[in-house]
Amino acid sequence: MRAMNEVDSSPEYKSKPYPVDADLESDVRRALSTSKALKSAVITPVSLHREITLSGTVVDESSRELAEEITSQVSGVVAVHNNLTIGGGANPQ
Repeated sequence: MRAMNEVDSSPEYKSKPYPVDADLESDVRRALSTSKALKSAVITPVSLHREITLSGTVVDESSRELAEEITSQVSGVVAVHNNLTIGGGANPQ
């Protein structure tokens, strides 16, 4: 059995129709950053087997739901685990 990083970097794995976890995290970050409603949010996406866990802070419940919706629409994401909290580090504008 090969180590995970060997599988991720192998040419046959790269040719799969979905991105590797690091690429998927970048895609989710990019998608979330395009939302003006989430500008003040502090969100960290972590991908494991194409399942994204969102952690961090948003200003309200609608922002929490929006982050989950945006993430679920990113190509390659098979599930979203929304661990975002409301308040704290995010500042409403």
